Formats: sequence, structure tokens, C-alpha cells
Amino acid sequence: MTSFRNKLLAAFLCFGVIGNATAQDKIYLVPPVQLLPLKKMETNAYGIIVPVKTDILNENVWKNAAYPVTTAKFSQIGNQLPAKAEELRLTLLKLTADPPQGTAGQSFITLKLQTLFDRGQFEDAHRLLQKIPEKTRTDVQNKIHADLLLTNDLQAACFLTQKESDDSFWQNLSAVCAAFNQEEDKAFLALELLKEQGLLTPFISHAVDHFLYHKPLKTKPDEITPLTAAIWRSSKKSLLDLKDPDGKIWYKTMIVRDETIPVEKRLAIAEELVQLGIIAPSKLRTYYQQVSFKNRKSGTFTAEIQRAQYVQQAAALSSQMTDNLKKQALIKKGLRSAKKARVSYAFSAAIKDILETITPDLDTLAKSADLIEAFALAGLKDQVFDWQKKAEILFPVSETTAYGWYFGELLQPDKNKRFLISSLENMMAYAEKHQTIDTAFISAVDRLMLTFKALDMIPADESWHYTSFPENSDEDEFVNREQPLSLENKPVGDIVLEALRELNGTYIGLLNALEILQSAGLQQEAVLLALQSIDLILPPVQTHE
Repeated sequence: MTSFRNKLLAAFLCFGVIGNATAQDKIYLVPPVQLLPLKKMETNAYGIIVPVKTDILNENVWKNAAYPVTTAKFSQIGNQLPAKAEELRLTLLKLTADPPQGTAGQSFITLKLQTLFDRGQFEDAHRLLQKIPEKTRTDVQNKIHADLLLTNDLQAACFLTQKESDDSFWQNLSAVCAAFNQEEDKAFLALELLKEQGLLTPFISHAVDHFLYHKPLKTKPDEITPLTAAIWRSSKKSLLDLKDPDGKIWYKTMIVRDETIPVEKRLAIAEELVQLGIIAPSKLRTYYQQVSFKNRKSGTFTAEIQRAQYVQQAAALSSQMTDNLKKQALIKKGLRSAKKARVSYAFSAAIKDILETITPDLDTLAKSADLIEAFALAGLKDQVFDWQKKAEILFPVSETTAYGWYFGELLQPDKNKRFLISSLENMMAYAEKHQTIDTAFISAVDRLMLTFKALDMIPADESWHYTSFPENSDEDEFVNREQPLSLENKPVGDIVLEALRELNGTYIGLLNALEILQSAGLQQEAVLLALQSIDLILPPVQTHE
């Protein structure tokens, strides 16, 4: 038997040899490939957005930038920007890109983390922080980590108190956490250390007493910080009781996210944060729907509560003709109220789902400029074109054609298809009909046309003579600027920061920002910024019909 197996094995070996010999012509030799080691990404380059190479804001956004210059530009940007401008700021902070030249240590990623936190982008800041190995994190980054946890829960931040540090922040956190966990000796030791250094505040002392002995916490903090806010909330008190004179965005975000506060008390802040591009419009839509009107007297409504009621009533209507008119009436009331509160973008973007269901009607089309503005702000470009075109055919001299054309022309991607002069003629005809052609009207027209000029959107065969700007005024100098804007060799990131820095709440600041963004190739971003800044360009529509 063994002999048979040996013979069989020999036969198989012979077959293998023969088989290999006959298959030699089918063997392809692949030359060895040398695998190069992957380039290790610098910590400062970490981001949570992977850029597309063909995008203007790509991995080279900080190429040739100098760290001191870039950080200075970041610090010069205002606290409140239009939503599209805020999106640009946040994009620069979240991009995966090599840092500016001269960046020392982990200073640039720390700047990104701190700014994301300050702007209320807690999840994004946490995602970015997680990319940094714990053992390489700096003291500042560890504090940002604690602040992030404190915006959600005091107990979670207490797990970080094991870090040995002489910094007063960690000593305060250690004292409070020890008291929160009923560790009396540890709490008193931390208080003694703070007292010896002259750093113990009445608020921290009373907070320790509150958690250890359940004494009422009546003392308010001298300053609102993530720690003091977390302590206040953990003592079953409302964050609304703490007044923040600085208007910190992170604190307002913390309030809006706090579901222990009734939604109607968070609504106005939520509208503000959507207007500023801090939270998504979909969140505001949810808040509008959550407001309860049970046992609520209509005469006691605040403006934001009234807007929520308009939204709920409009959302409950069908798409039938009679309901369509009722829906339009409700939304127009909401839009006028939002315009007065300077939250037009927030309201319009939040009710996009309702705006999509509204159709033009002969009874209301001539008086629908506010709806066209809402469509534009909500990103419903097709509805803007449809309503404007029908109004121009059926009601060429009307409120809709006089004040709605700007949005249609602005959203028209083909410059050669814009007809600014004919649109202006309709606007003037409407004003003439109602005898409102005065200095304010002429100034508004000049502002509209200068906005198109800043965006390089005036057709080559059209021109405009500006008459309302005083000689040597900022607007006059902008009109007569002989040298074109030069952005050559400037880092793209710095260019965007310069544009955002110009947004100081003035019309000339808006013009400068639009021109910079347009010249940098960010045309669409500039257009959306112009849309969201309409209140700086045009006065509220005066309804005459």
C-alpha cells in the first residue's frame, strides 16, 4: 500500500513538472514595484473636509500664507456675518490643508478648534479634536476638550480632572466635580488651593456648597464660561437666567440645544443663529412645529411665536386653490414679520418645504415681491424665474416686477440674458404710478446697480450713471476706481478672510466683500451673500395695492 502511494505521488509530481513546462508561455513576470512611504500629515493640516483639487478652496488654500498674517485676519472678522459668509469662515476652519508658513507647534489646529467652538460648532470641533492623538494634545487643546464636554454634561467633563495642572480652570473643575460626586475632602482641598492663590470666586465656593449640602445656589457667576454655565444648569437653573453682555455664539448655541428650556423661549435665539449660519434651517423648522398653542391666548404672542403659528397653519393647508391663497396670505404675514426682525433668511430657509407648495395665482401675483424674495433665500431658483416671468407678462407695472426682478436677475447664470435696464424701467414705472420717485428711491436704484457692478454682472451693452452718491464718498470712490482689484499671488485663504473682514454691517463693506469674492472666482458665494444682504441694499417694500 505504501509502495502504491509513493508511485501515485511520483506520477503527480511528473504531471506537475510537465504541466509547468507546457504552461511556461502563459507566465507573465511583473517587475517589482517600490512602494514609497506615505507622507505623514502634519497635525496642523488636519481637517474634517477633504477638499476637491479643482475647487478654489482646496488643499493649497494657505499656500504662501504667513501664519501671523492669517491669524490676524481671522481675529478681525466680525462676530455676526450673513449665513453664506459664515459658511465660508467655517469651511476655512474645517478644510484639510497644509497650514500657513511659520506655524509653530500645533498653533494653527488649536486656532481652528477654538474658533469652531466659539462659533457653536461643537460636533465639528469634537471631530477635529479626535484626529489629534491624546498623548500629543496641548494644554489648550485639553481645555477645549473639557469645554466641549461641559456644553453637554458636567459629569462627562469630570473624567478629565485627573490631569495634574496648576491652571485655575482645572482646579475649579476639580473642586466642583469632587463636590458633584460627594467627595468632600477632595473638594475642600481643591478650594484651599484656589484660596491660597487668590483665585477662589464666590460662585465656585457656593457651587461646592450646593452640590455637597444641597444649599440653594443664588450667586451668579461674574463671567459666563462653559464651566459656570454647566454648573448653573446642573443646579436645575435655566441658562436664560444668565445674561451674557458679550453675545457669545457658543453660549447661544448651548441655550438653543437645551431641551429643558421650553421651545418658545429658545425660538428667537434659534432664528438669530440660523440667520447667522450657525445652525441649520431644518432645526428652526422643527422648533416652529414644536411650539404649542394649547391654552395660549393670541394677544400674548411674541413676534417669533406668531411666526411659528403662521408656519403651523400654512403647513396644515393643502395644495388646493383656496388653500393656496390662504397659505400665501399666512406666509406673507410671516415674511413681513421676519423682515422687521431682520431674520428673513432664517424664516425663508426654514419654511422651504412650504414655499415649494405655493403656486402663482392671478389674484395675488401682482403683489408677491416678498414671496419671490423668500423663494430666492430658500434656494428655489425655478420658482423665482417662474413667478417673475409670469408677473412681467401679466402685470408689467406691479409690486412684483418692481421689487422682485433683482432676485431673478441675480440668480440668472448667463450675464448675456440679463436685462437690467428693462427691469429698471418697470421699477420706475411702478414708482411713478405711486409718486414715490424721490431721493430715497434713486439711491435704492443706484445701490442695486452698484451691487451688480461689484459682482461683474452688468451686460457689456448696458451701463448706468450713478447720481445719488456724494462726491468723494465711499460709494463714489468705488464707482470711479481706476485700478482693478489685484489679488495676484495672494493666498486664497487670506483673500477670503479679507472679504469676510469687510462685512461690518455697511453697504460699502458689502460691496468690497462682493468684489473680492467675485475676483477670487467665488462667484456663486458672492451672489448668495448679496441675496442674504438685501436689507443693506433695498429698503423694505412699500405695498400700495
